Amino acid sequence: MTAKRDASAETAPGRRRRPRGSLTREAVVDAALALVDAEGVEALSMPRLARWLDAGVMTLYGYVRSKQELLDAVAMRAIAEVRVRELHGGDWRAVLLGWGRGIRQVLLAHPGVAGVLAQRSVIGPGIFRGLELLLGPVQRDGFTTEAAARAIYAVLIYTLGFVLWEAPRVHAQPASAYAAQWREGFARVPADEFPHVAAALPYLGTLAGEAQFMFGLEALVAGLCPPDGMPAATEGSSVPPG
Repeated sequence: MTAKRDASAETAPGRRRRPRGSLTREAVVDAALALVDAEGVEALSMPRLARWLDAGVMTLYGYVRSKQELLDAVAMRAIAEVRVRELHGGDWRAVLLGWGRGIRQVLLAHPGVAGVLAQRSVIGPGIFRGLELLLGPVQRDGFTTEAAARAIYAVLIYTLGFVLWEAPRVHAQPASAYAAQWREGFARVPADEFPHVAAALPYLGTLAGEAQFMFGLEALVAGLCPPDGMPAATEGSSVPPG
């Protein structure tokens, strides 16, 4: 269920509730993710989700014990969509770059989930499965277990922070508006006092987007290497956070 419901329909008198036993935990989590996508994580509550599903609030507690458990499940449901094509055949750099690109795409598709991951430690079976898929290829190219885990999370933390910074600038408003804000702000100061900024102005309005994300991601990955300092070998699966 992805369409936003009409508020008047939710509270219509005499509405019949969903038949008992017609829900599943998966359906509850999918609906919660759809609600977060449509209205933001602030809109997610057990009563609001119950109305969204035409179910009773107590019915939902048969599938999730609390809102906190529901938030974790929503985050893991979204993260399960991440695909890293480079897992099979790519070297460690390709795997980490693919991991960063994949997590960014999912967080932009589910912007409310980025906030959940930033505020909560989301840990569960889905996270373990994702880590298992990522750790093997990275360790294969010479990383210790500790260094591989740190490299994977360096990419995750960078990507999460970038998406939280990017989204309000070029997704909550047109990218052209962000560029215009730079130009308008600079027009209010004496240009001759900031010659370097004046020269950089055409680029400053492009700092929230894929090109900037990849610039930073590639620089981050280039700075990582197996602990012995030796270059690693050169040459779709679902993957995490915690």
